[in-house]
Amino acid sequence: MSSHGSRGQWSEVSLKNAVRRVLIEGVSKKTAAREGNIPRGTLQRHIKKAQSGMGIVKKLGRPCVLTAQQEDDLVERILDMEARLYGLTTQDIRTIVYRFCEQYNI
Repeated sequence: MSSHGSRGQWSEVSLKNAVRRVLIEGVSKKTAAREGNIPRGTLQRHIKKAQSGMGIVKKLGRPCVLTAQQEDDLVERILDMEARLYGLTTQDIRTIVYRFCEQYNI
């Protein structure tokens, strides 16, 4: 499962089941990972999270930097500028986001 095309092809249910099997039933990590079709490193990471009291959630990609409200505000600003026919380029969008983040010390 090392290619990007197969990334995240396991379900959250199978992840929770594999973590439960390792922590409660004593099944080996290798066996639980293979049976759930989950990368062993991913399973190990979620086992550590479960042991520290954090929930088990399938979440791919980088963590969010902006809150949902900040992201909505930023989208609203950009869409407003677009509606006013500013003709924003990709570089313009990057500049707007950068200034927004500076304004909120992000």
